[in-house]
Amino acid sequence: MIWGATGYTGRLVALAAAGHLGNHPWAIAGRSRDRLGSIRSEIVAQGRKAPEILIADLDDATSMQAMTGSTSVVLTTVGPYDHFGEPLVEACIATRTHVCDITGEVPWVRRMRDRYESAARESGVRIVSMCGYDSVPSDLGVRLLQNAAIDRYDHASREIEMAVGPIRGGVSGGTIASALNMIAKAKDPEFRRGLRGPAALCDATPPECEIPTGEQWGVRRSPLLGIWTAPFLMASVNVAVVHRTHELLGRPWGDDFRYRECAAGGSGLLGTLRALRLTLFTFGLVSVLLVPPLRWIAHRWIIPSPGQGPDDSQLDAGFMRHRTASIDPPVSVDISVDMDPGYAATALMLLACGQSLVEEDVDPAIPDAFCTPGALFGSRLVPRLEALGFEIHVQEPETGLEHVPPTTPIPNRDVTRTNASDAKLQVAEATIPCACGYDRRSLHHLAACPECGGRERKPAHHVLFRWARSIVRTAMLLTVVDCLLAMSAAGYYTTNNNDAVLILVPVQMWLFIVLPASVLGFVLSGAAMVKADGYKDTDQATLRLLITSIVTAIVPPIVFFILVVIRLSTI
Repeated sequence: MIWGATGYTGRLVALAAAGHLGNHPWAIAGRSRDRLGSIRSEIVAQGRKAPEILIADLDDATSMQAMTGSTSVVLTTVGPYDHFGEPLVEACIATRTHVCDITGEVPWVRRMRDRYESAARESGVRIVSMCGYDSVPSDLGVRLLQNAAIDRYDHASREIEMAVGPIRGGVSGGTIASALNMIAKAKDPEFRRGLRGPAALCDATPPECEIPTGEQWGVRRSPLLGIWTAPFLMASVNVAVVHRTHELLGRPWGDDFRYRECAAGGSGLLGTLRALRLTLFTFGLVSVLLVPPLRWIAHRWIIPSPGQGPDDSQLDAGFMRHRTASIDPPVSVDISVDMDPGYAATALMLLACGQSLVEEDVDPAIPDAFCTPGALFGSRLVPRLEALGFEIHVQEPETGLEHVPPTTPIPNRDVTRTNASDAKLQVAEATIPCACGYDRRSLHHLAACPECGGRERKPAHHVLFRWARSIVRTAMLLTVVDCLLAMSAAGYYTTNNNDAVLILVPVQMWLFIVLPASVLGFVLSGAAMVKADGYKDTDQATLRLLITSIVTAIVPPIVFFILVVIRLSTI
């Protein structure tokens, strides 16, 4: 049963179920029969089996229990869960129905467990939260790494780090609504008690051991991964889930187990710049959500409304690469998929968790009703996810793959990607034809040529292109920061009318930071275009970089001029 199938993510789950459940009976449920009917018509138009339709209302406990009582497992995408999740939990416990959700709202999960754990255990119900991108890749990656470490080296890893990247995905209005709800409720004392860092989901921690936070607030070089890293926005949620899994398993990895997450920048100066750009982007996003004026601007012109999200082409163009690594013992786990991670991949992860519950393919040693996917399902999810298009690999140094960079964790050198676009393969990796003439665009850049067995040769413009792209993107972020700073300074000056020096700060930032970065990006982009003669996709990419570098150089002066005109008009 898919509850909330008329929502943005719910529709994706319904389409995924139609494509992978075959003749298994399933249904979609919601409040609007007409909207559910349109989803069903879309499924039938694709030649799939039509699901049943059930109507229920969150405000009507009888209809909710009638809906949950007609199935063995409910997959719910109705959020924010803090607003709409509890009636479903109550109905599922009353009708002895398992439930999986895709929430990332840690305080809500903690509150539901505190209220309903005993009742759920008595009913024999499993309530599994964080079954989407938050937090299956993190939870499963750690569980697989520790299983491999114990099997091969007879001891668990005490310190693990997960690097996210490269990654591409969109955002939906429902996700933003959930984040804003958590921000709005941050003043609630009960809500704040649920925000206890890495131990937020744990029942108890050893009295002599305080769980390390694992949070990152700036650019950092990871000695474990050997790359420069940036903060990862969802790290706090995923770290809490991993430590809850550790607790549910009986703390087999030790009381001093440490886990942290980051966004992968890369090695060298280029990796440092990429990590800096990711850091600025993360802080900018957080600022937009926290500062009311910026939040209003984003809502008005940028952020999608609830029920809206990336279109199908954006979902197909998305991808994610996760590497979970340990030094002692030397084991790493790579998880990757070529689709939008937050929505298309989340729909498949939720479906895989639901199938495990339907088939009772769970760890019976876990007594708790409220579980994490890593604890309850563990490695049982691997074949299900692989059947849905995920690539999951456990690596050790003996495999000869230790030199594969963490930012491109696809260890299978012979994997083909015939469904990927030329732009995705050729622009992102700057690939060129093999020495034997074979067109390598259908291969991953680490793959061996099927004709001669040779590896990819990097074109002369490859390094220039990467440098230009990194510097221009950094200049873009700096331009946004400079413009926001200029508007803030203008507002402050208008209010106080006594601090003219403050007005010079954004001008100086543009003159000494933004403008040189834009000029350098322009020069490198031009050099890469000259060197890339004959590579059509890269020519187009460098042309976009040239245009972007020009825009980043001229936008701040235009903003300054507009602010001056506005100021003069008010005198």
